[in-house]
Amino acid sequence: MELLWPHIEAALQQFVKPRAIVLKNDTAAREQESLEQYVRVVHGTIPSGGIQIVENGTSFHVDVVEGQKTGWFFDQRENRAWVAQLAQGGSLLDVFCHTGGFGVTAGRAGAANITFVDSSAPALHMVEKNALLNGIEKKCQVIAGKAFEALENLVSARKKYDVVVLDPPAFIKSRKDTGAGLRGYMKLARLAAPLVQKGGVLFFASCSSHAGVNELSDSVTEGLAKSGRPFQLVKISGAAPDHPVHPLLPETAYLKGLTFRFVE
Repeated sequence: MELLWPHIEAALQQFVKPRAIVLKNDTAAREQESLEQYVRVVHGTIPSGGIQIVENGTSFHVDVVEGQKTGWFFDQRENRAWVAQLAQGGSLLDVFCHTGGFGVTAGRAGAANITFVDSSAPALHMVEKNALLNGIEKKCQVIAGKAFEALENLVSARKKYDVVVLDPPAFIKSRKDTGAGLRGYMKLARLAAPLVQKGGVLFFASCSSHAGVNELSDSVTEGLAKSGRPFQLVKISGAAPDHPVHPLLPETAYLKGLTFRFVE
């Protein structure tokens, strides 16, 4: 891909005609090919405050230079719209919220109040900017801290939400991490279960390509079952259609979304 970059850039210039191009070549995998790690604007300019995008009718500030990966995760677009529909008129807890994709979309769509949890101060600062950008700042609050600890604290405080979103980073980065990662997902589900209102919904996402949907579902279901509450799996989803799955490359089906409803 490095050798092909001049051809890729020419195609982008001819067919996309972008205002700017940023190369986020900062992954550790490049070291395996003896390639330099860097982030570089190679065409045009990026405003110092980042750029703005619109998704599902909701506006977002995106830091494409300093932000995590590309600064925005387009693959969750349809899942965000789905969760926003479920949260209308209710409360939502957005854990591992990053820059607020799920929660801000839900707030714009009519959620009554939203609580965001993330360990990254820059991400939470962006959440506040995005809430203000969409005029929903008065019904939003942020909690800075590690997700597991934050969930335990919320359970101790007997908090309840109509919708809980868990969208963690990949717990399984390689096959050797599979066991520990699945146990991590199980623990997350166990901690989140008491926070869901009767009749409420838990949306659980995983971007770990090394865990298939059945493995993920088994782990999350086992964690939820420890709550002793009856629940139903009402939807299995994946990435939006602009992230197609190659039939011979199972890792392209990396994103899994599980929606559970607690019936009591």
